[in-house]
Amino acid sequence: MSIGFLPALLLLGQQGQGPFAFEHFHGVLEVEGAFATLTQRHPRYFRVGSLGTSVRGRSIPFLEVTDHESSGPKRAFWVDGGNHGNELAGAEIVLGFAEELRRRIALDEPPGFLGELEVYLVPALNVDARELCIVPPFPGLRANLQPVDDDGDGRADEDGPVDLNGDDYASLQESRDQDGDGRCGEDPLGGVDLNRDFPVHRVERAAGWCPQPETLAVLHFWEAHPNLALAVSYHGGSVVSMTSELFVWPPVALADGDVARFEAVLGIYRRLCTGSEWNPAREPDKYGSHSPLVGTAMEWFYAERKALAFTLEVEPGFRDAWTAGPKESVAQECADFVRVPRVSLETRQRSITSTLAPLAARHATFLLALAEHLSEE
Repeated sequence: MSIGFLPALLLLGQQGQGPFAFEHFHGVLEVEGAFATLTQRHPRYFRVGSLGTSVRGRSIPFLEVTDHESSGPKRAFWVDGGNHGNELAGAEIVLGFAEELRRRIALDEPPGFLGELEVYLVPALNVDARELCIVPPFPGLRANLQPVDDDGDGRADEDGPVDLNGDDYASLQESRDQDGDGRCGEDPLGGVDLNRDFPVHRVERAAGWCPQPETLAVLHFWEAHPNLALAVSYHGGSVVSMTSELFVWPPVALADGDVARFEAVLGIYRRLCTGSEWNPAREPDKYGSHSPLVGTAMEWFYAERKALAFTLEVEPGFRDAWTAGPKESVAQECADFVRVPRVSLETRQRSITSTLAPLAARHATFLLALAEHLSEE
């Protein structure tokens, strides 16, 4: 299997060498190839797998990390990213954690918790949207690519972003009236928000509700792994009012015995990461249209599967530097088009190299500490 263009991190060129060279965002084929190489070179600890396939038939790769020579029952630790296609940093953080584990194993210094835990790393759940968001024209796709008729005209996905100013980038604010209804950009690609698609009991589902294949892949994996005890979901700073990283509690009331356990996890986060916290069960309207959070992965992980689960919103400034620029409106009633100013791709590239590497390094340290805590709990 060809692994394409990868930095030295995942090419595994020299044992123990790092850190992660964040030179570009990684696509699903690169991730699969890198995970396969890890499995081949360190079969005692790594195994590549697939949760299932996406709406468009792409594999959703995962990496299992544990000491397969150790015996006895193990608890399991889940880390995912890329639930929303345009939130790109989360997948790279998960890969950064995989690299830190690889580095230690290559140095013959595997973390002790690998004898007690199974670690499951899923860099990107929404693989279809991510594949589009990491290449020009960089559309800002949050949902998956399930065709949806957003404007009710009998057609799906016919009026999305267009690169109007020739900078190889098309934002959700950059569009023209492509279907002749006098409105711009109201029916983009996709889709279903995968982080509102989980079947928690408190959600009133329509009679014809059908979960997305990406969601079903997660449900089936968790049902096959009842030992999953802790889950972290990385998101890309999508909360508009956020000015720093954010620890998000599950949006339901906690069982009495779990409060202290969550506080212990939060204590590790406060010690090793930057940012604040949000408990949606106590402050459901704090972030306006982004709440209440209903049907999220973390809600299902906790309320239905009884695992400690939380979301980390990371580095909103990073995503903003990649996707934004002040909106320049032309024809405010959107009779023709809206455009955004030209932003150089070089500026966005500098954002990757200057911001993502320290972010991933910090969270690799956090995830190592979290795994150690779970193994000792």
